Parts: sequence; structure tokens; C-alpha cells
Amino acid sequence: MPPSTRPAGRRCAPWRRALALAIGLAAAAAAADLDRLETLVGHILEAQQATARAQAEWSEQRPAHEGQIALLTQEVADAEERLERARKDADAAAEQHRQSAADAERARQSLAELAEPIDRAEADLKALWPSLPETLRTTLASPDTGRPDDATPAAKADAAVAERLQALLSRLTELDQFAQGVTLVRQELTEADRTRREMDCLYLGLAIAFAVAADGSRAAVGVPTATGWDWQWDAALAGPVRRAVAIYRKEQPAAWVTLPLRLSALPGDRP
Repeated sequence: MPPSTRPAGRRCAPWRRALALAIGLAAAAAAADLDRLETLVGHILEAQQATARAQAEWSEQRPAHEGQIALLTQEVADAEERLERARKDADAAAEQHRQSAADAERARQSLAELAEPIDRAEADLKALWPSLPETLRTTLASPDTGRPDDATPAAKADAAVAERLQALLSRLTELDQFAQGVTLVRQELTEADRTRREMDCLYLGLAIAFAVAADGSRAAVGVPTATGWDWQWDAALAGPVRRAVAIYRKEQPAAWVTLPLRLSALPGDRP
């Protein structure tokens, strides 16, 4: 029997079966590897496609994103600039506050130094008060300007000193204007018999004054004393004083009027 033929029903040798099994297993493994390779290639293609889409979307959105980035960058720069200006303003405000505090302290010290001169000026005004004309005392109201209590808080004490100084300067201004000018007022004077008579009183500063009745029946000349004004009655002065009053009122043209003068020192004047 030739070797290429075998009798029918004869079984194959074991090695042949093993070879066939190995070939089958190898073919199955190759097929599985091919499937995995195809799957991997598919994933790679999908990734490439996703990357391409992402790049395309980025290319489209890039100008907008870059514009937003530029805008945010500018806003950050502006905010930093405002912050720097705010810091400088805060430093300047702090320096101004320190200067204001220093100025306030110097002003407070100056006010404290003024307390003693104000006390002396008030004392002088009080000593001079009885010798001032009645009309001037009415204008000034009082020789006192108010003195702060020792228990008053510092801020209120400073304000009180400032108010005293203002009141004192106001009184001294009124006093100086009266002392430097000629003043005509209506005033009641008391005669020797205690009769009260309304007179036109012409004050030449604070040195001397002349009074005349409206009907020209009475006249007097007055000078200041420590207890008030001393009026000496003299009817002979009625004519000259009435002319002086008329000239002051511009009821007559200016002219020389002779009036008796007497020099005297004001009460409280220092030699």
C-alpha cells in the first residue's frame, strides 16, 4: 500500500492532532490580536479626530479668548493702578491728619497762652466799666466775657477761651471806635435837685462830653470818674453846645465852636 494512502477507518497519529491544535490556537490568537489592533487603531483615529476638532474649535475661539485675556489683563493693571493711587491718597491723608493734629495742638497751646492776657484785659475793662458812658455800656452789655470752669473738658475749655477772646475783641473794638470818634446820643441826666432830664449828649471820645436840653434851657459838661460821669451844669454853655449839635447833625454849616475842655485821665489808666 503506498504511503500516501491509508486504509479506511484508520486513526491519525497523535502528533498530527497536536499540530492541528497548535495551528488552530495560533490562528485564534492571531485573530484576537488583529481584533485588538483594529480596536486600538479605531481609538487612535477617534483621538486624532477629537484632537482635530479641538484644534479647529480652539482656532475659532482663540481670538475671543485672547481678547478676554487682554481685557482681564488690562482690568488687573487698572485695578493695580487704582490701588496704588489709593495707597498714595491714604498716605497723603494720613500726613495731612498728622499736620492738622499738630496745628490743632499748637493752636490749643496758643489759646492756653492767651488765657492770662485775656484775664488782664477783662480786669482792665471791668475797672474801666463804671467810667464808661451809659450808652456805651448798653452797647457792650457786660464787662465779663465768661470764664471756663476748671472742671470743663479741654475741648470745651479751648472753645470757651476762643469765645472769650472773640467777645473781648468785639468789646474793645466798640470801645476804641467810641474813644476815637464823636458820638451824639439822647440820654437822661440827673440835675442837682434829682430831676431827670433828657438831653442831647455830644461825647468827644471818652475824654469829655457836652449836654444840652432840647429847649436850650439847660446845659452841662461831663468828665469820666472812677464811679461814673461827673456832670457840671452851666446854662451858659447851652448856645455853643446847641450849635455843635446842629453842626454834627448837618443842620448848620461847619463852623468853629468854642467849648471848654478839661484834660483828665481815664480811671484805670496806667501812669
